[in-house]
Amino acid sequence: MDEDYEKFKGIISEEEFENLIKEKIKNVGGLLTREGAVAIIAAEHGIDLGIKEKKERIKIKELQEGMNNISIIGRVKKIYPIKEFENGRVGNIILDDETGEIRVALWNDRTKILEKLKVGTIVEIKHGYIKKGFRDALDLNVGNRGVVEISNISMDLPEIEEKMMKIGDINEELRDISVAGRVKAIFDVREFEKIDGGTGKVGSIILKDDTGEIRVSFWNEKTDILDRIKKNDILLLENVYTREGFNGYEIQVGWQTNVRTNPEDIDLPEIKEEFVKIAYLKEGAVNVRGAVKEVLGVKTFEKIDGGTGKVGSIILADETGEIRAVIWNEKADILENISSGVKIKIENARVKEGMEGLEIHVNRSTELSVDISYEKKIKNLEKGKVEIMGRISKIEDKGFFLMDESGEIFVETNEKYNMGDIVRVSGEFSEKIIAKEIEKLEIPFPSLEELKNPKRGKIGDKGMVIVRGVVKSKIEGEECCGVVIDNGIEEMEGIVFGSPKIGEEYLFKCMVNNSKFTCYDFQKIDILREAYIILDRVGENG
Repeated sequence: MDEDYEKFKGIISEEEFENLIKEKIKNVGGLLTREGAVAIIAAEHGIDLGIKEKKERIKIKELQEGMNNISIIGRVKKIYPIKEFENGRVGNIILDDETGEIRVALWNDRTKILEKLKVGTIVEIKHGYIKKGFRDALDLNVGNRGVVEISNISMDLPEIEEKMMKIGDINEELRDISVAGRVKAIFDVREFEKIDGGTGKVGSIILKDDTGEIRVSFWNEKTDILDRIKKNDILLLENVYTREGFNGYEIQVGWQTNVRTNPEDIDLPEIKEEFVKIAYLKEGAVNVRGAVKEVLGVKTFEKIDGGTGKVGSIILADETGEIRAVIWNEKADILENISSGVKIKIENARVKEGMEGLEIHVNRSTELSVDISYEKKIKNLEKGKVEIMGRISKIEDKGFFLMDESGEIFVETNEKYNMGDIVRVSGEFSEKIIAKEIEKLEIPFPSLEELKNPKRGKIGDKGMVIVRGVVKSKIEGEECCGVVIDNGIEEMEGIVFGSPKIGEEYLFKCMVNNSKFTCYDFQKIDILREAYIILDRVGENG
């Protein structure tokens, strides 16, 4: 008796079994192996062939609905993003061999391998099962029993290269391409009404590589990605399409797009912002910075669609000249919090000819922020070469800890110093500073006690103090915000690293110089809790 027939004994005759095998192989033009035909017949008759390893791996074209315990090898052709739902998660890839392609659904823990895959990777799947999926197409599912591994076995698989496009080469509508670049600018997410009456969302960025830059639009749930990225991050966008927009072709990120942030195998030069002096501005896209010379106010107007729009304007000046900046719609809200003398930074604006010469136009695609300058401290050090000043707070075998008003960091050095010494350190910073040069200083600087346990003070006190006040106004910057705080008697301006809320009261641990403060740590005051403490004390005193 044929070994293959053993499981079918008593269900169909051996002759019928052999005829079915020939029929299955003939139906797919001879591309089906005998093993593949047996697996299909078993699935049709509800027979489990067992889980022992097959003699041959099945080809994609041999797969049919109901088959299980599938072992297959193929190359990754596409990678789709992971979808989360209440009871688990699923990620999909398209797998290709010399006979065809199939969608593979990786469930729950099996999605972890997606971080290691890229287009062209060879993977081996074991113990998968086949069922119909999207649009009744066959899907190979890899569940709890399934195994998916990166393989070194080529088996004459066709080569697949990712359709990587340089930004400068995008000059037509394209589909299923991949693009990599650095984030140059991030714009606000806005909501819109869909044709079906529902609400959609869209946000955008400017992506730049060594050949050019392009707008990238993120739609609906993909807008959540914009909260997790920052300028100069490298993004690899897989399975995107392009279409023509108002200012050329744009990349569209939809539900099928896989977004990878800072992938290890892609390296691009960091973007260095280039700002044009006002005297040298020409029509077109521009980055410009300057001080507000005059705020000309905000007006409302009726849009063509019947809605209400806003437009405001300022006079912006630098050392080379001045220009009118026209600020449209929601961007005009910033004018409520700025006044003459405030420095601002405008990125990706358009310069156009106006009634009285060139004007800068700020719209939803423009990034406008307050240009807050501050001295680098320990808390805001960036990787690379650094120079920082502080007081030695602790001595270790291989160096010492350095403290300033923002925090503390370890400095690696063989040189010997004393606790409390004030030093300037130059070196290389990553998780610690590897010192190249250390200079001992004799200058005014807060003591270790003042740095660790600053005294309670009031607005106007100098040095390292804790000040209490209500945030009266706030202007957001890139890494910090400019605030005015009020203690009910007087006000003080300062810079806060963080985002305190207007109208709420805080304790600010800060360094005060020249009637302005810099704060790296603050704590909200619980007014109700304080009231109960006072009442308790009154009760204790009779």
